[in-house]
Amino acid sequence: MNITDIYSKLETTTISNETFVSCDDFYDLLKKDNDIRYIDCIITPYYISSNKRYELYEYELVMSSTETFRHYMTIVSGRDFESINNIVVKTREHCYIELMNKGDSNITAEVIRYLEYLKNNINLKKEIEAVFGEFIFSKMFIAIYY
Repeated sequence: MNITDIYSKLETTTISNETFVSCDDFYDLLKKDNDIRYIDCIITPYYISSNKRYELYEYELVMSSTETFRHYMTIVSGRDFESINNIVVKTREHCYIELMNKGDSNITAEVIRYLEYLKNNINLKKEIEAVFGEFIFSKMFIAIYY
């Protein structure tokens, strides 16, 4: 199964013609199914509550078969890697997967770690609580763009 096929495997939620999958359901699928093939894509997390959605650009997962993390960071920041703020680098390290030279099961493990990062990230929780008054991981969803 290709990563983009998860929409047909899992229950989806649609808001304003955009389709989302629950992070919990995606996590459970990844834990059970190691037969997922990955392509270059961006997985963007959203917090959805009462049909209101909050896009978490800062935590989008970039999966690339052409760029190393260091090269990606220099492209998006327009700066030398060494001059990029360390906090930004640490956050983005959790949100970037190099697809090259890796087996799909290794990538699955990295995607699982990414979802665990979202679930346990104190700054993300505070950001969501400031907007919605609470953080409940079951209200976290993703969309895949490729």
